[in-house]
Amino acid sequence: MAPDGGRYRFSTRGRTGSGPGEFRYPTTLRWFDRQTLAALDAHLSRLSYYAMAEGGIRHLRDETIRELPTDFCFLNGRLVTLRYDPVDRSILHWAASEKQPALSTGLPFLQGNPRSESLTTRGLLLCLPDLGMVVVASMYSGEVRGYDAGGQLLWHSTFADFKPLTLREFPGGGFAFVGRKQGTDVVNHLVVSLVRVDPNKLLVQFGLAVLGKHHFSSLTFAMVETRFLRLRDGASVGTQSDLPVVWDLNGGLALVAAGSRYPGLSCASIDWLKADRKQSNARSP
Repeated sequence: MAPDGGRYRFSTRGRTGSGPGEFRYPTTLRWFDRQTLAALDAHLSRLSYYAMAEGGIRHLRDETIRELPTDFCFLNGRLVTLRYDPVDRSILHWAASEKQPALSTGLPFLQGNPRSESLTTRGLLLCLPDLGMVVVASMYSGEVRGYDAGGQLLWHSTFADFKPLTLREFPGGGFAFVGRKQGTDVVNHLVVSLVRVDPNKLLVQFGLAVLGKHHFSSLTFAMVETRFLRLRDGASVGTQSDLPVVWDLNGGLALVAAGSRYPGLSCASIDWLKADRKQSNARSP
């Protein structure tokens, strides 16, 4: 979708199937560069690349992924994936390039045995080419980490009021997610958003989700909390309790999820997201 004199032009590519540029179960979109978009298909275990131009969308190529990630991004043209490797217990993986070998780093968010570590390696990735940095946020534990382009940990941050997911192991090797009772529901916090809001600041959001027997049965988040982190060291520099979930940014606008507080809202200015509010001062970072 692209603006055109106050109106919007729509272009589509791809259809159901397994052929070039086709999809079975697309899950994630990420920018490879300013003109190229990559789409991850979880069923086909591949990335499809598309050129974005004024004339529309053009399929470029497909790339098979041997191990399916929970998220991915690109750092200076190099694919970075979030997935658990049981051999060395790493969670972040840099693909090999012409000048650099493949690289794996990062300890699991919730450490235990390989199966529990694998089940809890879920999160959001953000590549920052201008800083040579990768930021990862754990969906279940609420931990946020910053790594440099060489895979070295720069900083990590946690939130005191985040209710982390726990995993219970049963005799025979079974596992189940364990949440907290809230009325008749079992709930836990999940990290839902990781977005860069300006050159020096990150936005991280988490909210309550309803927990089913073995998984989260509802992804309608309540009581969304927003934290702003400084990029150079991960320090908390602000908090908000009245913002909608922010999915992405484009120019000076944020794509947001409408909720009960802001019904019908789909876009908001970045300045509004970062504005101080009286109620935000009542909470410690």
